Amino acid sequence: MNEFWNVKRLKDETDFEFCLRVCMAKANKEIDADWGEIVEAFNLGVHSDTLRKNFVGPMGVKHIVDYYDEKLLKQIQDGKSQSEKDLDNKIHQLYMEKQKLKDERSALNRKLRLQARWEELLVLIQEEISNTTQDKYLSYSKHIIEPEENNEAVLVISDTHIGMTVDNELNKYNKEICIERFHKLIDSTLKNCKRNGVTTLNIALLGDIVEGVINLTGRLEQNEDVVQQVFTGYEIITEVIVELSKHIKQINVWSTNGNHARLSKDVKECLDGESFESLLYEYIKLKIESLSHVIDLSNVTLHDNRYPDLAIIHIDNCDKTIAASHGTKDKKVATNVSRINGFLPIQIDYYMMGHLHNSHHQNNCYVNGCLSGSNNWAQGQRYNNDPMQIMLVFFADGSTNLCEMVLK
Repeated sequence: MNEFWNVKRLKDETDFEFCLRVCMAKANKEIDADWGEIVEAFNLGVHSDTLRKNFVGPMGVKHIVDYYDEKLLKQIQDGKSQSEKDLDNKIHQLYMEKQKLKDERSALNRKLRLQARWEELLVLIQEEISNTTQDKYLSYSKHIIEPEENNEAVLVISDTHIGMTVDNELNKYNKEICIERFHKLIDSTLKNCKRNGVTTLNIALLGDIVEGVINLTGRLEQNEDVVQQVFTGYEIITEVIVELSKHIKQINVWSTNGNHARLSKDVKECLDGESFESLLYEYIKLKIESLSHVIDLSNVTLHDNRYPDLAIIHIDNCDKTIAASHGTKDKKVATNVSRINGFLPIQIDYYMMGHLHNSHHQNNCYVNGCLSGSNNWAQGQRYNNDPMQIMLVFFADGSTNLCEMVLK
């Protein structure tokens, strides 16, 4: 259409522009055409009254714009050559690849930052070990308990939160109190081993040995930075192992990581196994190996885990199998044994864990107490508990005895 009434189409004028000039001419009474004729001529798809009443407002203009924008877009797409369409596709693919590479680069940079931090910690702890003295172990001498029975036990050490400080009417805890409680734990363990005829002691280090860096409250309550916590932790735990080895015929040690000791407060940034407690256990191994050249530690064996973050301990005298972990993922005490049995390719008889800070047991699942006692956060939630660690004794007939050792 090149002319409507006496309105002529201009050179290079689009359908939309021509229709708009016709409607403007009608609205200004410059032509005598009916609105219906305009609708029909330009195939606008609206009622003539709508165009007449609303042309000067937003509605009439909107119909024209919507119709012709869609029509012009289709014309542009149809007018593209195949090579142009192929180019568009390649541009789109390149953009997607660019975004993918950007995301991968960001993920790699996060891993490299963590790896650099991890390697720096290794160097610091190696330096600390080389600077520590072994003089306090030179007076080591064995006095092995020789009971009539040959029973086994599992001593759970968890939630000691080395580095945390609490000082209020409900609880006091700091490095000095922590060491004092560990000494009480050694004494109580030896008394219970002698009383129950224990000749093999399995020590399960089930996480949160150090306070770590996972939350602001924890950082405010720490009296040591996390590297120093690891130094203190491996010295204390090594002393516990050495002292118990003087009196117990066989010592086995196992370790799993807790949630407080991960390398970053953001759990999504942490790689599997990258925990301050992985460092702590590795340096306990190095310390025991180093001391074995000075004192007799032939009755001490440190074990690695067959499954990620899950220790499997076999009790030989009664043929029982125990799974042990920190317990971050296993909070339903009543169903933990059956749940783990559905997960592992082996069958377990008992499950031992920490994390909940309150000693209790149900359906062969035993939860350890907390050496540190309640912190400020727990007290704010109206939780409080005595500092406690547990030991479970296994007799040859399959019976057990739970020793709850309060360490006030």
